[in-house]
Amino acid sequence: MCSPLAGGTHVRRASHAPEEIVTPDSTSTALRMAFRSEAARGVHLGYELHVDGSVIHTRVDNARLATGRGRLADADLHIEAGPRLHALLSGELRPGEAVDNGEGTLVGNRELLARFVEIFTVRPR
Repeated sequence: MCSPLAGGTHVRRASHAPEEIVTPDSTSTALRMAFRSEAARGVHLGYELHVDGSVIHTRVDNARLATGRGRLADADLHIEAGPRLHALLSGELRPGEAVDNGEGTLVGNRELLARFVEIFTVRPR
């Protein structure tokens, strides 16, 4: 299946395993759990994520985090994450690989994806 994001290119999206259920709430919870406040000191960024047909946003403001459903009008980076968001946050998939392999689409500064992964990670701290 191909999935476009405004201003981005079309990318392939693999399906989730049948037992995986991804909701806006589960994605927001995963981001809150992965949030590394020490990596977010001095950071002021907004991200809009499109995951499995849902849109959520997150705002990082000097080591503080806010998440919500829906679009973020002034997002610094729009991410079409597809089903591999966890792989990105766990380090299984590097930010550049995700985009280069067509597993995600970005609208905005590509370097902000690496910053996103630094701030939101499920790897050992």
